[in-house]
Amino acid sequence: MAEARRIGDESRLVSVAYCTKARDDASADVRAEVAAHHRIWGTWRQEQTAIGLAHRLSSQRTVTG
Repeated sequence: MAEARRIGDESRLVSVAYCTKARDDASADVRAEVAAHHRIWGTWRQEQTAIGLAHRLSSQRTVTG
């Protein structure tokens, strides 16, 4: 669970950085943020699978824990 939280935190930081740059300047260079996102998740499918599994785990912990 700790590793999942760490990855989630890192992913959120990258997303915030990307959104902040893009919001402030539509033509901003966001290659570093995109590269960090790919490093964290690999593919879109891997990201979605991880999010789904994390949701299931957190839901089960809430119900049973």
